[in-house]
Amino acid sequence: MRGATRVERDVSSSEPLVLRRPDTLSLTPGKSLAVLADDHNLRCGRSPLVRLRVTASSGDEEVQHMLPWGDSKTELRANISTALGPSVTGDYILQVREGDTVCVTFDDRTMEAWRLDVQPVITYRVTTKQHATQPPPGN
Repeated sequence: MRGATRVERDVSSSEPLVLRRPDTLSLTPGKSLAVLADDHNLRCGRSPLVRLRVTASSGDEEVQHMLPWGDSKTELRANISTALGPSVTGDYILQVREGDTVCVTFDDRTMEAWRLDVQPVITYRVTTKQHATQPPPGN
């Protein structure tokens, strides 16, 4: 199992709820950002709400609920819509800019309800396809 990460240190597997570290830490605007978490107490579906706070360094911030993934008793998932553009907080779409850093954490209510001691943080870097696949000038 991939463990959750934190800026300063890794989260202990003894935490009842952990964010899974994704295979890639880049984000392409216009594509959904899938965030997974593991519920070590097997409380999916009957547990306190799990909410994520997703922030972009250019200023946008959204809150998204995590839901049980399929019929799993341990996995939660959230899909965060993204778009390239200026910030519009609270519209359930994370607006980002090229080069932004996007941080995903649990919100304060989730930290309190789940009695989490360590705030996990997953950080993504925004890259645009256009920028990444654009040929060099003069070609």
